[in-house]
Amino acid sequence: MLTWDGSCITDLLQSEDVDWRVFDTQKNHYWLISRGETSVIARVKTSTTRHGCVIDELKPVFGLDKVGTHWAKIEGKFYLFYKCPVSGVLVAGKYTISVIEEYTLDEINYHPNLKQEVQKVFLFREILGISKNQPRTILLRRKRIGRTTLIQPIGTNEPNLNPAKQEKVISEAILEEWFPDEILDDAIIKFLGFEGKTFEEVNLGIVELSWKMEEVINRVDPDIIICRDEILRRIRARTLFKLNPIDPIESGEIDTVVSENVS
Repeated sequence: MLTWDGSCITDLLQSEDVDWRVFDTQKNHYWLISRGETSVIARVKTSTTRHGCVIDELKPVFGLDKVGTHWAKIEGKFYLFYKCPVSGVLVAGKYTISVIEEYTLDEINYHPNLKQEVQKVFLFREILGISKNQPRTILLRRKRIGRTTLIQPIGTNEPNLNPAKQEKVISEAILEEWFPDEILDDAIIKFLGFEGKTFEEVNLGIVELSWKMEEVINRVDPDIIICRDEILRRIRARTLFKLNPIDPIESGEIDTVVSENVS
């Protein structure tokens, strides 16, 4: 019933054959959405924009797992719907589903095996200018690979995208805990796969990222396509500027990259 691709489900929710029931746990707010014999549970947050869906859909562009989202606007209010794990049981001949509450990063002790994946979540947010960086906004989701079950940190509850910010968004406390022996810009270069690459190779890599981001943003929320250019500026400031101290605006390098992506 839901594809979890960041798309709008307003029409679906307002269909005559669709019902939903709202319920809360100690941690979260959920909707049980039903159509006929099919039911889906989604964790739901109110919002003022659909940025959260754009952010989630951009994660695979940067090699990260996404949560899975939808959005709806009902009576003038935005709702963001997040995919969540559920369990199913057969009771008195009827199949019922219930939500499985997930732990967040703040609910466990520091574990070194999670360090690299947690770093990726924070670096992604640094690139996009997402200032909401508390550990409680990182889910610890079980991920099945063959017969092995892994714990995968995934960013969630990221409602606002503000890449126009010039300053870094990762707090000093996060840097001390998760990047104690690393320079942030060097970590970003490594995260983007640009480590050891030439200026020209990095430039081409940024062009490819631009194309992929443009497709996602135009699909989910074309009104904020300008964010792509702001994200590219943040990336260039941490990569190209370090490889080439020449001002890329004066040299025409930024214009070259942007012009290749504007049609």
